This record gives sequence, structure tokens and C-alpha cells, in this order.
Amino acid sequence: MGVPSFLLFRSASWRRVLAHGRIEERRRPKTSCNLEMEAEELSGRELTIDSIMSKVRDFKNEDLTDELSLNKVSADTTANSGTANQIMMMANNPEDWLNFLLKLEKNSVPLNDALLNKLIGRYSQAIETLPPDKYGQNESFARIQVRFAELKAMQEPDDARDYFQMARANCKKCAFVHISFAQFELSQAVESGAVPLEMLEIAICNLNLQKKQLFSEEEKKGLSASTMFTAQDSFSSSVGHLQK
Repeated sequence: MGVPSFLLFRSASWRRVLAHGRIEERRRPKTSCNLEMEAEELSGRELTIDSIMSKVRDFKNEDLTDELSLNKVSADTTANSGTANQIMMMANNPEDWLNFLLKLEKNSVPLNDALLNKLIGRYSQAIETLPPDKYGQNESFARIQVRFAELKAMQEPDDARDYFQMARANCKKCAFVHISFAQFELSQAVESGAVPLEMLEIAICNLNLQKKQLFSEEEKKGLSASTMFTAQDSFSSSVGHLQK
């Protein structure tokens, strides 16, 4: 028994509709959602990483080209690791970026404001290009993040604190990232004239010795006693001066 003609017609019509739908689906242009996924995933972290990353992008120099036009940097500056564009087009991994950036720094001595700005632009370019979800446990990636924060500390210490925090958020399991941040905070305390200075000196010493505590209870008691004796000596000296 044959299939009724109206069923054949409807079946053929549905096939054409489905085929047309698949063609339209293939023709549909891709949206920018995929490009924004990485930034959106960072928004749930403790820090406002998206806002920090937007600041990172602002540091990119408008004139970034295949070669960094630094004084004393010749055409073979990136002979080993390739130019920034070549790195992005090839492996685009933290190791190549770090080699490239360290070589630029080596050829940027003595470092002036113009060279510092251009180096910061290159470091920000590397950070923007390398996804933290993929390289969060990569040592080279962590060193790029820390060095970027250290360079920013030469310009704006308050801004640098944000980038150290970003490095800690992106590279939680890299111990030296946390140590670098602690060193930064201690150095800022020294520069701001925090007292007692002896406490900071002990903390820095303990940090370099990789102790679990920067300032133990025993050291705290010892420093308190020392401070008390110093205060008593100062008071006795003042009284003796008044009696004369």
C-alpha cells in the first residue's frame, strides 16, 4: 500500500524547514559572549578583579607594535622569545612572555619614567592575554603578575596594592606571591614611618627566614619590655634635665 501523497508532501516540507533552520544556524554570526566569559568568571572572587583588569588595559601603550621602541633596544631584542605579537600568535604561554619581558627589562637600564611606562604597558598586555583560570598555578604567570605589581609600586604604591591582591587571587597556591605582598606591605610601613621600627625589622627578618609568624608572642613581650625601659630612661633623662 503506497503512502498518501499529502503525507509525502508534508514530510518533504518539514525536511526543507529543518534543513533551512540548520543553514540559518550555521549562518548566524557568533556573539561576543565567549570573549567576555573569562572576565565574568572573575567577578565572583573576593576582589573586584574585573575593575582591576580594566585598569590594567588602560596601561597598554597606544603605540604598542611588533617591537618595543625603547632606547638601547635593538632589532634583536626578541630574538629568543619572539615579539609580543608572535608570542600571541604562536604558543602564547607564560614562559615565552616572561622571557620576553625580562629581556626588555634588561635592556631598559637605567630605567626612566618613559621606559617604566612602556614596560608596564607590556606587562599589562601579557596579563590581559593570559587567562588566570588556565595558568593560575604556573610559576611564570605568577612572576609576571608580581613583577607588574612591583613596577606599579614605583609609580603609585596605593594602586600597586590592588595588583598584589589580584596576583594573590589569581595565584593562591604560589607561596612567593604572598611573600612578595607581605614584603611590599612591610616596606610601605617603613617608608610611612610606622613605629616601633624594631617591630618592622623583626617582621622583615622573620619573613626572610620564612617563619610561620612574622612577629611571635615572645618577640612581642620582649619588644614591649624593651620599649618600657626606653620610655623610663627617656622620662628619667627629662626629669634630670628639669632639676638642673
